Amino acid sequence: AKSTARGDGEPEGPAGDRTEQVTFDQADKKRDGKVDRDEAEDIDGFNFKKADADDDRWISRAEFQTAMAGSRPRG
Repeated sequence: AKSTARGDGEPEGPAGDRTEQVTFDQADKKRDGKVDRDEAEDIDGFNFKKADADDDRWISRAEFQTAMAGSRPRG
């Protein structure tokens, strides 16, 4: 297997990103308008660090939608 930034041997980008498909509202369990690391851990295959584009330790709706748009459903 080849090495990648994620360290799992899978190619980067949409071809290798297999994420459980959930909406922002489903992920935002605290209903505070953002997804924190604890909430993101409940999403299979979700890469929090990659999705947190501005590195502020939480994911906005726009960051979440961008991350999900670049992923493929698990399955």
